[in-house]
Amino acid sequence: MPPSLPELLASTPLSGANATYLEALYEQYLLNPDSVDPAWRGYFDALAPTTVPERAHRQVIAGVAGLLDVRGLMAMGPSTGDPSPAFIELRTLRDQAEQRLSRRLPVLSMGMTGDFEAALAAGSTMLRLGTALFGPRPASPADE
Repeated sequence: MPPSLPELLASTPLSGANATYLEALYEQYLLNPDSVDPAWRGYFDALAPTTVPERAHRQVIAGVAGLLDVRGLMAMGPSTGDPSPAFIELRTLRDQAEQRLSRRLPVLSMGMTGDFEAALAAGSTMLRLGTALFGPRPASPADE
């Protein structure tokens, strides 16, 4: 089911007094896209359900990149099971972010003592190996 117009408008500058008109126009577009003016059709096409999250994602990346000196991405693998798919997905996300930002993000921080081999195989450039270097953490009173 397509999103409602208020859901779509929440991610756009169009709202307020024009919302009622736009809602009617959007409903008409959903019934028959060719029945609305080509300019509006192009606008509504750009708001297709599959593109709204993608567009929001791009806006977040661009906004953060403008405020921070982003060097890469970091994630922890799942606590159970094979971490390889998660590490491969993070590498893919980093590669996509590089394309969107038109600059390199050289840091791919993933992998800990228990899963660093899978992280390295997926392209990790930074590992967290505290347990391997210092041993397990002492039990906290909450764990007892």
